[in-house]
Amino acid sequence: MSCLTPRYVGVRLSGWGRYSRAFCHLYRPERVKELIQTLRVEEPRGFLPRGLGRAYGDAALNSDGALVLM
Repeated sequence: MSCLTPRYVGVRLSGWGRYSRAFCHLYRPERVKELIQTLRVEEPRGFLPRGLGRAYGDAALNSDGALVLM
Protein backbone atom coordinates (compact mmCIF):
# COMPACT_ATOMS: atom_id res chain seq x y z
CA MET A 1 0.00 0.00 0.00
CA SER A 2 1.29 3.42 -0.88
CA CYS A 3 2.19 5.81 1.92
CA LEU A 4 0.98 8.84 -0.04
CA THR A 5 -1.40 11.09 1.82
CA PRO A 6 -4.66 11.57 -0.09
CA ARG A 7 -5.07 15.08 -1.46
CA TYR A 8 -8.14 17.22 -1.54
CA VAL A 9 -9.23 20.43 -3.19
CA GLY A 10 -11.12 23.04 -1.17
CA VAL A 11 -14.14 24.08 -3.23
CA ARG A 12 -17.48 25.81 -2.82
CA LEU A 13 -20.20 23.47 -4.11
CA SER A 14 -23.94 23.45 -4.69
CA GLY A 15 -26.49 21.42 -6.63
CA TRP A 16 -28.05 22.47 -9.93
CA GLY A 17 -30.44 24.85 -8.17
CA ARG A 18 -27.40 26.72 -6.78
CA TYR A 19 -29.12 26.87 -3.41
CA SER A 20 -27.29 25.84 -0.26
CA ARG A 21 -23.70 26.42 -1.19
CA ALA A 22 -20.99 25.00 1.06
CA PHE A 23 -17.20 25.03 1.23
CA CYS A 24 -15.98 21.42 1.29
CA HIS A 25 -12.81 19.35 1.05
CA LEU A 26 -13.31 17.33 -2.12
CA TYR A 27 -11.41 14.04 -2.44
CA ARG A 28 -11.38 12.07 -5.67
CA PRO A 29 -9.86 8.61 -5.24
CA GLU A 30 -9.38 6.71 -8.51
CA ARG A 31 -8.97 3.21 -7.09
CA VAL A 32 -10.28 1.20 -4.15
CA LYS A 33 -6.86 1.42 -2.43
CA GLU A 34 -6.99 5.20 -2.69
CA LEU A 35 -10.54 5.24 -1.30
CA ILE A 36 -9.43 3.19 1.71
CA GLN A 37 -6.54 5.59 2.33
CA THR A 38 -8.86 8.57 1.94
CA LEU A 39 -11.33 7.25 4.50
CA ARG A 40 -8.46 6.90 7.00
CA VAL A 41 -7.79 10.65 6.87
CA GLU A 42 -9.00 12.46 9.98
CA GLU A 43 -11.77 14.82 8.97
CA PRO A 44 -13.57 16.50 11.88
CA ARG A 45 -16.96 16.41 10.13
CA GLY A 46 -16.52 13.01 8.51
CA PHE A 47 -17.09 12.09 4.86
CA LEU A 48 -20.13 12.07 2.59
CA PRO A 49 -20.25 10.46 -0.86
CA ARG A 50 -21.11 12.82 -3.72
CA GLY A 51 -22.31 11.89 -7.17
CA LEU A 52 -22.63 14.31 -10.06
CA GLY A 53 -24.31 17.03 -7.99
CA ARG A 54 -27.31 17.11 -10.33
CA ALA A 55 -29.91 17.65 -7.65
CA TYR A 56 -31.81 20.91 -7.32
CA GLY A 57 -31.71 21.18 -3.56
CA ASP A 58 -30.48 18.00 -1.96
CA ALA A 59 -27.03 17.45 -3.47
CA ALA A 60 -24.54 16.03 -0.97
CA LEU A 61 -22.91 18.93 0.87
CA ASN A 62 -20.81 18.74 4.03
CA SER A 63 -20.16 22.30 5.12
CA ASP A 64 -16.52 22.65 6.24
CA GLY A 65 -16.26 18.87 5.94
CA ALA A 66 -15.20 16.29 3.37
CA LEU A 67 -16.84 14.81 0.29
CA VAL A 68 -15.68 11.80 -1.70
CA LEU A 69 -16.44 12.24 -5.40
CA MET A 70 -17.81 8.98 -6.73
